Amino acid sequence: LGGLSVWPTHFFSMWLERRFGLHETEDLVGGIRFFVLGVGLPEESAKLLCFVPLIPLLLWVRGDLTAMMTAGCVGLGFAFVENVSYFHGSLGTDAVGRYLTANPAHMTLTGLAGLALYRAVRDPKGWGPQALLVFGLVVLAHGLYDATIAIPAFGDLAILGSIIFALVVYQFFRELRELRPKQ
Repeated sequence: LGGLSVWPTHFFSMWLERRFGLHETEDLVGGIRFFVLGVGLPEESAKLLCFVPLIPLLLWVRGDLTAMMTAGCVGLGFAFVENVSYFHGSLGTDAVGRYLTANPAHMTLTGLAGLALYRAVRDPKGWGPQALLVFGLVVLAHGLYDATIAIPAFGDLAILGSIIFALVVYQFFRELRELRPKQ
């Protein structure tokens, strides 16, 4: 399902670009706007949309850990398919960087958003607002991470991308630690 989420991502990206005039720019504010709304929002929305058909099965299984890991696998599937175009464009020179950053980033971002969505479906009053907040933070983190890599205006502040990456991965493993079976 993660691999399939590439197509809705492209459709949603094109629609947002045409509807809101989004385009990649080296300008700091315009660049952040593009990467948050034109990259983070469509990618995270499409991955979550492809996770949705699994929710009935996950509700039957009843497990937060299973839900988070399943959502993470959807994110990882997206990353694998997305990597192919990067590898082709760079003749493979991007491979190590993509495997060390894009794969865990997509896995953790989708894992956190999917877990929040699963909890919201299970308990709408208790988790509904939190799921929206988590989704918004995931989109923002994704967009800002990409922006720090691509926008030269970040300059010496490009380290913020690494900090965002570390915080997202930390949060994923923090949730994982809470959810793992106690012995």
